[in-house]
Amino acid sequence: MNWTDQFVWSADWAWSLPLIVLTVVIHVLCLGFFNETVVPALTRVNSRHSTGVFVVVMTVTILLTTVLHGVEVAIWAAAYRLLGALPDVKHAMLYSLNSMTTYGHANLFLKDHWRLMGSLEALNGLILFGLTTAFLFMSIQRIWPVGGKGGHVSSDPEPRRVQGKRVSSGNPSSEFRVPREKTKVFCFPSTLHPRHFPWRISVNSEEIKINIDGDQ
Repeated sequence: MNWTDQFVWSADWAWSLPLIVLTVVIHVLCLGFFNETVVPALTRVNSRHSTGVFVVVMTVTILLTTVLHGVEVAIWAAAYRLLGALPDVKHAMLYSLNSMTTYGHANLFLKDHWRLMGSLEALNGLILFGLTTAFLFMSIQRIWPVGGKGGHVSSDPEPRRVQGKRVSSGNPSSEFRVPREKTKVFCFPSTLHPRHFPWRISVNSEEIKINIDGDQ
């Protein structure tokens, strides 16, 4: 490899790595915003109908993440145009979308000395789609209405404490009984595994009993 090839190779990496970092940071920040703001806001609008909440939240979330990916595609396309790697904006957007999704296009190529950027954008796309997949999976777990397996997304701006009746004492374990009608403020995500927490929960028609092992 002569010095010209080394320079071209280095230039591709020098442009691609900042673009990868930029798009990943934007992606994570936006997903965090969706999770903390958009999902709870949509839940408050239709909080009494779990199936309706699920449909609305997932529809809006999918649309927002699709737009987010489009913005990141446009960032790479702008870089291609700035470098003169593609002749116009239309071809730059098409090539960038093909690379980001690893779809490929037989009749569209970057100029020879920028072709490595296309491969690095494909790597960037794998990272971004992985983050989106994890986010959508988490969203489904939070609001999935079938069989009561999903967690309840609380619409309260601040968490509230429920006063339960302590029915045992004098040992490291404690038992609390909470009236069933007050349990709507509890949030037990389905991702929690019992071995991670010293809780034993039993439910009947009138109350929920929570046994806590060890000093808390």
